Amino acid sequence: MKKTLGIFCHGGGFRASYISGFLKCVEDNGIEIDSLVGVSAGFYTIFSHLAGVNDREQWTRNLDSPMYTSWSKFNLFREFVEFHTPKIVKKSPFTKEEILDRMKKCTAITTRFWGWDHDVLGDFQSIEEIKEVTLATGSIPWFLRSFPHKFRGQRYIDGGFRIKNVFDYLETDIRVVIVPTSIDGDLSDPGYTGSGRFMYVNDYPDRLRTFVSGEPEDYMLLWDKGYKDAIKFVEDLRKID
Repeated sequence: MKKTLGIFCHGGGFRASYISGFLKCVEDNGIEIDSLVGVSAGFYTIFSHLAGVNDREQWTRNLDSPMYTSWSKFNLFREFVEFHTPKIVKKSPFTKEEILDRMKKCTAITTRFWGWDHDVLGDFQSIEEIKEVTLATGSIPWFLRSFPHKFRGQRYIDGGFRIKNVFDYLETDIRVVIVPTSIDGDLSDPGYTGSGRFMYVNDYPDRLRTFVSGEPEDYMLLWDKGYKDAIKFVEDLRKID
């Protein structure tokens, strides 16, 4: 019986280009992903990837890229998401209905503004809902000047806050966590890996860890790093019975 594969994509601003390269490599090798879970920029990158808008060169173009324009140029997180979402849809080789169908395998993690509990959101009914859940899972009021975002009756902030045991958000046989920046604490605990569990953390220098800005070559370096790490993952994955 085929083992199911799930991938958790953590947030990290523009560094999500690392995630983009990783997902592209998995796709290029004909490996089916059964479940995708995203936080903040990780969720938005999943959306772009499933919409068919994911190639290395695109990350070097300004207005046509879903993540290239520096976040620091957008004083409000909402402006960033509202600016790029229609561009992704327009560039996509799929219809809106096909994009929504492809997004059925994807969920977003959000943090409740009151109580700090985490919710898993899915079953998106429209592109507008995808845009709204992006705002919910990526809102950082004291940094991106975005208010806690209301979605389906709850106020949310960035899904990465206080999140633990990220592998538990996947219910697949093989579980992969992609973190586009170097981290400490629970996520990097060696006890999480093994037994069909993989973690990939970008370990590039400090200048490539910046959250809201970057030069075109930085995006490409991160994308290439993600693609290269995924090549190793594909090799390891094929060794699993």
